This record gives sequence, structure tokens and C-alpha cells, in this order.
Amino acid sequence: MIIIFSGYNDRAVLAFIRTLEARGVDYLVFARDDKDLLLKTPYKNRVFLVRESRDLEVDHIASFMRRVKERYGERRYLLAPSTEALNRFVQQHRAEIESLGLTVPLVEPDTYALISDKKSFSDVCKAHGIDVPYEYVSLDEADFPFVAKPRTYDTSLGKSGRPWIITCEKDKLEFSSAVDSRRFYYQEYVEGKSVYLLFYISKKGDVHRFSQENVAQQAGGKSIIAAVTSSYHRSSEAERYEALLLSLGFTGLIMVEVRVSSDGRAYMIEANPRFWGPSQLFVDAGMNFFELFLKEYGYLDQASFGKPRNARYFWLGGLLESLGRREGVMMHEGTLDSFLQDMDQWLVHDIYKRKDSMEIFKGGLQCR
Repeated sequence: MIIIFSGYNDRAVLAFIRTLEARGVDYLVFARDDKDLLLKTPYKNRVFLVRESRDLEVDHIASFMRRVKERYGERRYLLAPSTEALNRFVQQHRAEIESLGLTVPLVEPDTYALISDKKSFSDVCKAHGIDVPYEYVSLDEADFPFVAKPRTYDTSLGKSGRPWIITCEKDKLEFSSAVDSRRFYYQEYVEGKSVYLLFYISKKGDVHRFSQENVAQQAGGKSIIAAVTSSYHRSSEAERYEALLLSLGFTGLIMVEVRVSSDGRAYMIEANPRFWGPSQLFVDAGMNFFELFLKEYGYLDQASFGKPRNARYFWLGGLLESLGRREGVMMHEGTLDSFLQDMDQWLVHDIYKRKDSMEIFKGGLQCR
């Protein structure tokens, strides 16, 4: 049985649950609170409990699992690696979590942190001949535009722990007043095509890969709004990342963000060894990494991962949220005007404009 903590990374969790439902894999959900979006879907009947606290505590998880076992007995329970906060917490308390009867499907903690921490993975890539954006010695020496990135994952930074895209003195002052700049490092902002390289590496070393090209993104490098399937995973650049990940002993799900400049040079931006937001794209494309994950852990005999179909990903709620807050939209392909003119072609692919999530879709239309 799969155990899912929901309420964060909602779109990825929904795509995962759609896969579980389609393949008949049993699961239970621990909802974040009574505002959890899954409670607006038919999958609310799989919500085993609504958490009284959003804080992650081993004692809370132990209590949850005792209640699960009282109802379902001793069996295999697999934790879905749905968010960075959850994964880091579980890694920190891995022995205790596993003693509760939960399988943790993550590579060992040091390797996970090496790849997930932005500075360390940037250094590793550079050492292996993979280009990364130019790094400035200090905040004072950085030229606009540049990106401030947290050196390591740190929950104490909260939302301020995200990368900051800094384009002017006003942005720089806002950043400096919000965080301890010593906990960040500074890279040149690279203009160009935005690509996600997607991998699943099994414990036996089998590698499956796919890719997407991002079309539109929320301002400040936040969530992807629109994307299409890509062939970038067939490139020699993708082979270099595959070789690197294998050399590091990485296994599991991972997304590597790559920026390709106008001169064709590719730069590693960051890596996320967990579920990623626009996962519905690979599900719709017939390249289902979730099924590879489920097969590895014995929940499926076969995985649907073959010849890809052209597919699109779209999140109207994210677009309306950005426009409503007047934050703007980052266009990686074309202009915002042309994108909006083609809205009818995108809308049919919306993550929430589907029978099982229409209530969420309607809620997104209320963004201002």
C-alpha cells in the first residue's frame, strides 16, 4: 500500500494518484488540513486522516501508522517521495521512519543532499565538465540580471529559501532585507530555452529518460504553467547527465533543469530528486515514470513506458494567479500575447479541467 502526504506539490500528487487509480494500486492519503485540494476530488474517500498539524514529527507519523495497521494490518507500506520537505525530513529520521514499517524509496542521505543542494550539485557538474552559469564571488560583484540561490536546503528560510531572480537594485535591496545573503550564492541569469531532463534510474542501473520543453512559467522561476514534450533526452547532453548520475550512485526519480542559450550552449540550473509539478505531462505522453517507480517496488508487473505521444501540460490557475497578482509570466517560447491567443489549444490539456478535478478547476478561475 502506498502512503501519500498530500497538500503540497498538489499537481504532481494528483498525477500520481491518477496513475494509482488507473493501475489499481492501493493507497492511503494523509491530508495536510481541511483545505487540502484532494478533498475536492473523488479521491477524498482515500483520505485516511486529516492532519491536525502541518509540522512533520516522527511521533505524529508513528501515530498515523499505528492507526493504519490497526485497520489494514501488517503489510508493505511505501512512502511516496512527493515533496522536498518530506524527503529531507524522512532522510533526517530515516531509521525511525523505517522502523514504523514504511519503506523509504530514496537514495542514501549524503547522495540525495549532494544532488538536491544547489551549490554542491553545481560544483559536481562543473567538475565533470558540465556547464553551469557563471558564478560571482559575492553579491556586491554580481551583474544584473543574476540569480541568488540557497547553498543548501534549509527549512528555516521558509519561502525565502527559493532562488531569487534579481534584475535591478530594487530586487537586490528586497533580497538583502529578506534573507542572510551569506547563505546564498550568485550565478549569472541565463536566457534561453528551458528544458527539464527526466530520469528514472533503477537499483539495477537501468535508465529511462524523457524530456519536456517549458513554454511559460510563473514569475521569479516559480511553477511551470505550460510545457510540451521534447526530444532533448535523446541528445548527447542528456547522456552526460546519465553518466554523471550513475557515477554518483543515484537511483530513483529525478528532474534536471537545463537552460539552452541562443548559441546552443547548455547550462545545468538545478536538480530535483523527487516528484515534480508538471508530472501529468509524462503521464499523458505515455512515458509514465510513476509506473517505473511502482514496478521497482513490486506494485506493478509492467510499466507503461514506450514510444512517446506528443502531449502538452497546462495550468490555467497558475496563469491566472500570476496575472491577478500582476507578477507577470516568464515566457520561454514566444510572447505572452501569442500564448494567450492560442489559449483554446492549451485549455484542453489543463491539469485540473478534468472530470475528477473540476471543483479545483473552478476554484482556480476565482483567482484575482
